[in-house]
Amino acid sequence: MIILGIDPGLRTTGWGVIDDCHGKLHFIECGIVTSSPSAELSDRLHQLFVSIRTIVLKHHPDECAVEETIVNKNMRTSLHLAHARAAVICAVRDASVAPISEYSPTQIKRFAQGDGGADKAAVLKAVSLVLGKPAITEFDASDALAAAITHALQPKVSKLGIKDVKRLTVRGGRLIAHPP
Repeated sequence: MIILGIDPGLRTTGWGVIDDCHGKLHFIECGIVTSSPSAELSDRLHQLFVSIRTIVLKHHPDECAVEETIVNKNMRTSLHLAHARAAVICAVRDASVAPISEYSPTQIKRFAQGDGGADKAAVLKAVSLVLGKPAITEFDASDALAAAITHALQPKVSKLGIKDVKRLTVRGGRLIAHPP
């Protein structure tokens, strides 16, 4: 199953594609989409929509995982992030991908790194180890890959009945559960 993960942002949107092949996760591709802060909001959203739709049409994902929005103290920033998320979700849906699942930043960090409060560098390192791809350099792309990993692992963890994600590790792209 091909999974597209997206970490939406108006200035920088990260994206990553993985393959969940019989329980083993494989890296396909990742990157970022950027827009100029000096451009009109409508132009930036359109560019984001077109770029994400192009990625979807290139990789033909079966499912998509999108990071949820955190409400910031600055309401304008929150509103712009919400616009970016909407553009991303519409682009994915316009290319006929369903389902589109949403995960909180804390969930994503827990699944990728084992700690819901992990910083971006720790998530990047964990994603690189999980996927065996040490050349990932963009934080937003690694966050998107972490969303895709979360989506791939969520059903397996639920099936195992594991509530503490710290009892999990991923080695060689495979999920390993440790006894309590």
